[in-house]
Amino acid sequence: MVKPLPYLRPFGISVLLDHMLDETAWRSPLKRIGFDVTMITSNTKCKLTSSRIARKNELQLRLRTGEKGTFCRTGTADKHFQTTLIGEYIIKNILDDNMALCPISVSPHGRTGSLFEGFLDGTEPFPADNFRKSRPHAKRADQLV
Repeated sequence: MVKPLPYLRPFGISVLLDHMLDETAWRSPLKRIGFDVTMITSNTKCKLTSSRIARKNELQLRLRTGEKGTFCRTGTADKHFQTTLIGEYIIKNILDDNMALCPISVSPHGRTGSLFEGFLDGTEPFPADNFRKSRPHAKRADQLV
């Protein structure tokens, strides 16, 4: 999936989009959409006085932080090829190869993040925190999904 590190698998599962389909089929300029699942931890703070809406927003923020972490991944090394890549360069390779990364963050009770929900039903995702200037490809990947 990532040419400099051929044994790296940045997606848990991916879908290859067939561009040879007939005229009536759904088309995308992407050649592959990859999904990467991240489990978020439960909140250690238990606020019995918080409203249901506040708890839902807090959960959405934690899920969105998990999604952002997928885009801002750490680097990795391949001993076989003696190559090391930083996470930002891995994301750049994914984008440059005309692929998209869709993170699936999952809460302890099975709730999924807004990027994956938006992918499934077309809704707008929960707003993300700003990405650091050192992560332009992570921001680009987030906007692509």
